[in-house]
Amino acid sequence: MDYLLYHFGYDSDGAFSNLHVVDLYVDSQTRKKGVSKALMMAAAKIAREAGSREIFWSVYNANDLATAFYEKLGARRVTEVFFMTLPVDAI
Repeated sequence: MDYLLYHFGYDSDGAFSNLHVVDLYVDSQTRKKGVSKALMMAAAKIAREAGSREIFWSVYNANDLATAFYEKLGARRVTEVFFMTLPVDAI
């Protein structure tokens, strides 16, 4: 099953709404057939209709195939921020 999971958010620094892609998965049998691009285009349409200004997501550093795909769409790598994690029982 192919899917794009998202939720809406808000960039408080930039003061605008955004669409956060949590996960994009395309089955190996349907890859390289335009499904990923179609899912991203659908997400962009949903974001525009909701008044969001951008889509954002994360990519593992080692995932060169995904990085190349997103850059081909016109995405840019953001290096000014990083992720942090905290086990829920740590505090």
